[in-house]
Amino acid sequence: MNPTLIGASKASISRAADLLELGMYREAIAVVESLPDDLRNVSAARRIFVRAATGLGRWREALEEAKMLLDGNEADRAAAASAFQSLAAEAFNRGREDDANRLLRAAIRTRLEQVDEILVDQRFPEKFREKLAQKWR
Repeated sequence: MNPTLIGASKASISRAADLLELGMYREAIAVVESLPDDLRNVSAARRIFVRAATGLGRWREALEEAKMLLDGNEADRAAAASAFQSLAAEAFNRGREDDANRLLRAAIRTRLEQVDEILVDQRFPEKFREKLAQKWR
């Protein structure tokens, strides 16, 4: 890949990150999807994609992307754990408590500090969070 294309692609990752921060999830995903495959698969692009997919409720894509980030660096694991937490909240809201519990365990295994975020997550009922606190505190 030539240096000009690499520079343009890095700018595109930066642009996708800016769009994500503005809450422009569809646009951020479009930028990431337009990247060449080798750059689409770098951690920074994957983190943007998983956050945007979660924000849009594209649950299957978010789950697949989160799995790809599991064994990465701290930023990768934080993005994966956050996605698992969001997926768990959605599962819980759909009455799939067993799936929600599995996803929460995945979030906590991925990043132990995620427990603190889960315990204050208003998407889960207070009783559920209290039970979780007893287990993890």
